[in-house]
Amino acid sequence: MKTLPSFFNLLITSLLFLGWSCSTDDNDNQEQETRIDAEAVIATVTDGEWRIASYVNEEVDRTDDFLGYVFTFNTDGTLGATNGSTAVSGAWTITDLEDDDDALEETDVDFELFFAGPDLFRELSEDWEIRERTDNRIRMTDNDDDVDGDDESQGSDILIFERM
Repeated sequence: MKTLPSFFNLLITSLLFLGWSCSTDDNDNQEQETRIDAEAVIATVTDGEWRIASYVNEEVDRTDDFLGYVFTFNTDGTLGATNGSTAVSGAWTITDLEDDDDALEETDVDFELFFAGPDLFRELSEDWEIRERTDNRIRMTDNDDDVDGDDESQGSDILIFERM
């Protein structure tokens, strides 16, 4: 009779240990999957033409303002946007903040866009935080006014580029 409770204690202890270790592994894998690689972003964005799939500025959807514009990111850091009749040029950089101990960003890679004009494009001139990168999509936020760091809280700007 004494072996029965010992067996149950061993079983419960084993299950608790397995549950704890699996949970830790899942969290480690999730963290690795969400890490943005600066070199991968550069390789992705310089390959092909892009469009703005979504642009929300101060909670106002401004996506339609950029309909028809095709964006090209050149390897020399220049950027072009054209809609057939209008051409706008700018600049872009990718900054990997992984080694920056002072960086309190949720992600370690920033995508900075700069347009001197016109006003419509100057709105895109921000230091964007990359939240997601796939081969065909880059989702970014700008949280200058966001105090709590929530990437999609009220007041954050969202910019999504998709490959054409």
